[in-house]
Amino acid sequence: MPFTEQVTPGSPVVTNVQVTTQQSMSPSMKTYYNTELQENARENLFLDQFAEKQPIKGGKVEFRRPMNFNYMPNDVKLQEGVIPEGKGFGMEKIETTCDQFGAYTPISDRLEYESIDPIILLCTEEHGARAAEVIELITRNKISSGSFAATAPKIVSGEEVEVSTPADLDKTAKLTGKLVAKMATWCKKNKVPKVKGYWICYIHPDCVFDLRNDPDWKAAHENGDQEEIYNGEIGRLHGFRFIESNLCRVHAPGVISDGESALSVSTAATSSTTVYVSEELTPAASCSIDIYAGGAANKITKIEAGTDTHAGETKLTLQSAVTLTTSDSIYGQGGTKGGLAYYDLLFFGAKAYGTADPEGENLEMIIKDKSEVGGPLNQFSTVGWKVTMGALILYPERMLRLECCSSLADSTEAN
Repeated sequence: MPFTEQVTPGSPVVTNVQVTTQQSMSPSMKTYYNTELQENARENLFLDQFAEKQPIKGGKVEFRRPMNFNYMPNDVKLQEGVIPEGKGFGMEKIETTCDQFGAYTPISDRLEYESIDPIILLCTEEHGARAAEVIELITRNKISSGSFAATAPKIVSGEEVEVSTPADLDKTAKLTGKLVAKMATWCKKNKVPKVKGYWICYIHPDCVFDLRNDPDWKAAHENGDQEEIYNGEIGRLHGFRFIESNLCRVHAPGVISDGESALSVSTAATSSTTVYVSEELTPAASCSIDIYAGGAANKITKIEAGTDTHAGETKLTLQSAVTLTTSDSIYGQGGTKGGLAYYDLLFFGAKAYGTADPEGENLEMIIKDKSEVGGPLNQFSTVGWKVTMGALILYPERMLRLECCSSLADSTEAN
């Protein structure tokens, strides 16, 4: 980032300060920059455009949804001359607590006079992008935890093989047109309502790469005349509009030690809890690090420096015995057993989830000139943003999470 964000409560910490082009900020200029922040943030919001929105009240956002409509056809069959019994109807209230998020940039008084660059505008653009990312991640994290999930099948000897857990996915378990058609079938069976005639798929760029090479996608887009109306939209297939975002959730191997998420076995081990790896790691007399070794879950319980014939290597003690060959790999848990990332793609319909309305007073640019916050010597001004935000799933049955891999999954980090 081109500036340092300060988020610690209390008096500002004056470090890495930047410069503005004027001494003070008029109310009209503050309004202008507030508008710039919101417009720049809006350009980077993808999930927000499909959310039901409600204002924040008492630190919470509250939604109501109808209930008591689950009756069978015989319940509404009429008898001649008989007034039927009225059917009950109620509203269910669901709510979630909202939290505040924000950051600011301090700007020095000296550079305030000397700079010729529009620093405040640049800061506003950067803060807008970051604000959008925060809002997007809050929503994504909430709705990615829905109760309906499916896992892409692997291809073994040309045949589809079901996968019970995403840890068993490999590069053959990628998004295809056939899989999208299955998601459409699920939506039809669950009577998922559409958004302007289509369901929505929230998809990672890696999975877009795979899908665009699929025959179904190529056939649907060979004329190149599909209208893209939503922010981030890349096309349509089998009743879905696809929204591409690099904030679509990615699960990747976790760090084992010293920043390493993959370790290379340097000496073969046969039914042993002792394994030597090529990487030099910081010793730990006692630890509990979740890993995959030999295609199975395990734990590292001790890390020691290699000695004698293993100088420059690291000795690991595992919880369970393994059989490994030289150059096999040990991976941190979090991704697949083979050290790949996997993705949570979201297929959903209308009103599947809701958020606090991020417009107006909920997302604002805050600019303080040096006479307000610059201390006894008016040494700096600040430029920052603040938002109060919350999200929740409204109809779990209108959203399906697809866990899949990608042909690019070995080069993608968790987010």
